[in-house]
Amino acid sequence: MANLGDGAGAAVEKANSSLLKDADPHDESLPGDQEGGDSYRLRDVERDADEKLELPKPAEKLSVSSRKLTFWIMVNILATVAIVYVNKSIFEIPSFKMFQSGFAGLHFLITGLCLYVISRPSIGLFEPKSTSIKSILPLAASMAANIVLQNLALAFSSITFFQIVRVLLTPIVALINYVFYSTTVPRQAVYSLAPACIGVGIVSYYDTKPSSNAKVKTTSPAGMIFAFLGVLASSIYVVWIARYHKKLNMNSMQLLFNQVPISTIVLIVASPITDVYPRWSAVPLRHWILIMVVGFADAARNDDAE
Repeated sequence: MANLGDGAGAAVEKANSSLLKDADPHDESLPGDQEGGDSYRLRDVERDADEKLELPKPAEKLSVSSRKLTFWIMVNILATVAIVYVNKSIFEIPSFKMFQSGFAGLHFLITGLCLYVISRPSIGLFEPKSTSIKSILPLAASMAANIVLQNLALAFSSITFFQIVRVLLTPIVALINYVFYSTTVPRQAVYSLAPACIGVGIVSYYDTKPSSNAKVKTTSPAGMIFAFLGVLASSIYVVWIARYHKKLNMNSMQLLFNQVPISTIVLIVASPITDVYPRWSAVPLRHWILIMVVGFADAARNDDAE
């Protein structure tokens, strides 16, 4: 009988040892405890679920976001270059040189239609958000003045001068923020902007000098005035747009969706006063196609602000 008891005790000890060996060392529950057994099974289920569930890694999310950002940067660059060169080609036609309010109004109309389409629930690139006309009117008027002055500058100056003068946008924005909003700029940044301002001054001097070669396009005094006024208007618009984002709690597309209709109306009202209308029957089909191309390129450039 002693031998039988010893054998039974040894069997029990061996079974307990096996259970302890398989148990979680951090689990304080007893091997034979039903609650502890449930805990083991729950851990196994959770571990299996974690292994089967494949969550997107942060690196993958970052990669998708980077590709999207790169795509829209390229769209912005290509659209901007296309707008400058195609607009310059259109403004070489004398009848379109002083048709700036109507020209910009047409482009705003195309932009507004594009924004309306992509805001529909079936596409849903952004959710429209409305605000009062009074609150958005100053920004809309600023945008209209910004575009008209830029187009006038392009019409009366060379592309080189037009693009170089735009370099002044950064220092003027910094100056406006400092004077009106007490936003300081690091000293190193100020030093880096100084050569850009000097370069603009040098180009302004040489590009406005008359050339003996008739094929060389130079900048007229009117073009220089429009170019500097255009940079000033753009700088004010850049400063205001940042403030309006916070003030109205809207993203870029929502803000533009509210601006464009009002800017279009402002330009339509101003057009009979400021514009010299071309003879429509004399405008060739090629130029109408170019106008539409610029309109959609402008819409693409504006819509990628988001």
